[in-house]
Amino acid sequence: MSLLMDALRRAETQQEQAPASESATTEAPPPADPADMQLEPLDAAAQLVEELETETEAFAVDKPVAPTESPDTEPPARQPKTAAALLGAPAAPWQKKALYFLSGFVTIILLTGVYYIWRSEQTLVPDTAHTATLIEAPDTDRVPPGAPSPETAAPDHRAATVSVPAAPAPAPTRQAAEQTRSNSDVPQTTATQTTQRIEIHRSRRIRAVHPLVQKAYHAYQQQHYVEAEQLYRKALKRNPDSRDAALGLAGIAMHQGKPEVARYYYQRVLKANPADKTARVALNSLGNPGDELRETSQLKHWLQNDPDNAQLHFALGNRYAAARQWKEAQQAYFEAQRIDPEQPDYAFNLAISLDQLGLRKQALDYYRTAQRLAAEHTALFNATQADNRIRQLQRSVENAP
Repeated sequence: MSLLMDALRRAETQQEQAPASESATTEAPPPADPADMQLEPLDAAAQLVEELETETEAFAVDKPVAPTESPDTEPPARQPKTAAALLGAPAAPWQKKALYFLSGFVTIILLTGVYYIWRSEQTLVPDTAHTATLIEAPDTDRVPPGAPSPETAAPDHRAATVSVPAAPAPAPTRQAAEQTRSNSDVPQTTATQTTQRIEIHRSRRIRAVHPLVQKAYHAYQQQHYVEAEQLYRKALKRNPDSRDAALGLAGIAMHQGKPEVARYYYQRVLKANPADKTARVALNSLGNPGDELRETSQLKHWLQNDPDNAQLHFALGNRYAAARQWKEAQQAYFEAQRIDPEQPDYAFNLAISLDQLGLRKQALDYYRTAQRLAAEHTALFNATQADNRIRQLQRSVENAP
């Protein structure tokens, strides 16, 4: 309706403007007689009204317009058939190859991952360390004729010499803060299966050494064990936390055949410092009967983290020697002697293991090496018995065919 009203107003406005424009150009006609006046039809307005009514009726009728179909659009009924045809169409050869390759690659990755997880969950049991071997050991461990029995090699002991890793004791220094040597000139004590001995190392720390400890160390070097024990006890009394004094007393106790006293001092050191590896190794070597397997495994475990520790190899060799596993003992002693070639007890125990394996010539060489080193460093094996065995082996080697 608003459109209709607007159209009527525009028509009236046009009619009013038209006479005005005509009157401006021409003279106004004389006023007509009211009786002669007639109504003229509004043709333009009527025509406009008719057009508007026609348009209004067209909008009022809700006639759906049929959509124009695109030539590319298929009827809905045909679309499922087309999809099924596409799914059922055979794949190209390159597509099959790519699918096979991808499937195989994924399978390999999965199998590799499963294997890696399985391996990582397994408990790794360390094997026996493959140390360097000086000679080819025979298959048998039988003691050959002429080989020294434990009593012949060392009459003071009932079995081959078996030593315990050393317990460090402070080495005397010329200056209080001078760095002490890492490799000890102090002997490692050799012992039997029932009596084990300890070497006493010079301390690796850079620190002042108490005068009593220095005197005790000098007395120990000269094998004045009673005097050394008294001095160490005085030092320990003045300083109950003295690690050097406790380890020195433990070493003397092992030399005197008092393993329980040595155990007490090692435990005292561990009480002050549970991480003291020297005391742990020495205490492990004093294990109770029946714990050999556990202690051997512990030594192997320590060797994995510290493969260049001569004391650990030496202690492992002692374990094998106590079990009369001479081939394994020879390998462990050889490693200890290779790492610390200046230690006479390492050479002596290596000579005994070779002697037990019937390798007389090689044993003779290491007996001589031990004898030479004992003249330069303090050794704890019996020098007289070593000399006797050297003479026996010399005659045996000379008379051999």
